[in-house]
Amino acid sequence: MIVGYFDGSEEPEGIREIIAVCGFIAPLEVWDVFDQRWQAVLSRPTWPTRLRRYHSFDCIHGMGEFADWSFAQRLAIYGELVGVLLDSNLIAVGSVLVCKHFETLEAVVRNRLGNAYFLPVEHCIQAAISKAKGSLPGEEIFLVFDVENRAVANESYARYKNYQTDPNWNENLLGITQGSSYQFTSLQAADLLAYGSFRYHKEYFAPSERESEFPIIPAFSRLIQGIEATGGIYERDALATLVREIRAREGI
Repeated sequence: MIVGYFDGSEEPEGIREIIAVCGFIAPLEVWDVFDQRWQAVLSRPTWPTRLRRYHSFDCIHGMGEFADWSFAQRLAIYGELVGVLLDSNLIAVGSVLVCKHFETLEAVVRNRLGNAYFLPVEHCIQAAISKAKGSLPGEEIFLVFDVENRAVANESYARYKNYQTDPNWNENLLGITQGSSYQFTSLQAADLLAYGSFRYHKEYFAPSERESEFPIIPAFSRLIQGIEATGGIYERDALATLVREIRAREGI
């Protein structure tokens, strides 16, 4: 069986500019090895504190469990966890929505899509199912979304209710559920990928002088270049293409 773990990332407060939903898929036996290697990094006795979990926002900004960590220590653990991902034979799946481009769509189209989380969540589910079919035909796939990101978790549940009765997508989809990153190291990995993707695309589409000085982009770029990955960006041109397809198909 193939299992995928996904999380979302966006501005913690204020106006949303970028929504990223990302994760990894792999066979169960690959996840077992990954978990041991990830845990080995987190539990290293030389760190200032024993972490209950890795959380990107806290690591980057020196908050939460990382409050007593130096900049160099936070940078070191981030780099080491990227190294674990590069060596773990995972497939990255992700999608990004540029919110200001989504908000320019006509109301009838936005209402058809429901909300801004629909597109990135749906893309990840469909890409994961398609990738599983192509890489390991006949294998079932099960997806887990991080329960702490309520908007993304709720959207994954809504999508699953539709996929259960859709013969185009339910052939190898065993189920979709939610879980906690305190329980699954794989969701911590999804958080790292989602936050990195959020920051990478925010720097391109909505740069801010207030961004953290933590150099996340070099290691994130090394990660994306070094693993098998599939993804999509819903920016102005992609959304325009999607709108034409919806109008032609549904007559709205």
